[in-house]
Amino acid sequence: MRSLNRRLEKTLHEALKVQANLNVPFVFRDSRCVRKNQFIHRYPDGKIFLIQQDRRTSKEVVLKQL
Repeated sequence: MRSLNRRLEKTLHEALKVQANLNVPFVFRDSRCVRKNQFIHRYPDGKIFLIQQDRRTSKEVVLKQL
C-alpha cells in the first residue's frame, strides 16, 4: 500500500507542477463561498480570488481578490 501511495503522491505533484506552469488556478470551495456557484481560485503566483460562475454559460465573474 505504501508503494501505491508514493506513486499516487508523485503523480499528483507532477500534475500540480504542470498546472502551475500553465498558470491554471487551484479551484476549491470553503466557507467564503456562500452560494453554490461560488468558488475560490488560487493561482501559482499566490493570488486568490472569489469567483462566481454562471450555471448556464459557465462564465466566471471575479467578486473580489482575497
